[in-house]
Amino acid sequence: MFKSQLAPSEYKKLPQLRFGGEGGAWLVDSDLIVETLAEHVGVGAQLQDPDVQKWRSWARESLVRHVTLNINKTLLGAWQGYSYIDAFDTIPFANKLFLKVLGAPVMYLVATKKTYPTLVKAGELKEGDDWRTVLHEKVEYFVTGAGIDETKPFHGGAKPDLADLDVYGVFQSVRGHAIYEDMLQNTRIAGWMERMDYLTGKLDKKLGA
Repeated sequence: MFKSQLAPSEYKKLPQLRFGGEGGAWLVDSDLIVETLAEHVGVGAQLQDPDVQKWRSWARESLVRHVTLNINKTLLGAWQGYSYIDAFDTIPFANKLFLKVLGAPVMYLVATKKTYPTLVKAGELKEGDDWRTVLHEKVEYFVTGAGIDETKPFHGGAKPDLADLDVYGVFQSVRGHAIYEDMLQNTRIAGWMERMDYLTGKLDKKLGA
């Protein structure tokens, strides 16, 4: 959404969804949005499932930090992280350049001065660890822990559940970045990702076709 679309909202920097068009109610914060929609589409019971909540929390508190750290570990990587805005013709070139020039250094500093110490303090990284290797281990942790294989295509079994969707959301935030392709090539997440892509409409043809 652009600033003009967010003008009626009190919040400018948070994920939000508006129901009922102009004059409708605002839902602010991604967790609240997901939980409200879950109730409306008939999967509200998953919100009470301890294993689903475990993986949703892991996606938001651990996985996203490791992904952020890896895409912003260098200034060049942080710059590439803003390449997605090039696809938006509605954003003037000067604005795109400004976002990259200003945003990339900020994200680099956030990753190295805030995210990294947070992960070390939480025991998820140690001094001298290779960040990319640890990220691969985290992705493998999900594949193994969720029991994903040829007989169980998703954490939710035959179809995705909220745990699958939260983890998928983290990965999609860096789709198109080199780190995304790296995870597909160097972990066992590719099959799951392809199935999620198909069900969310990112793949036009049936799997295996």
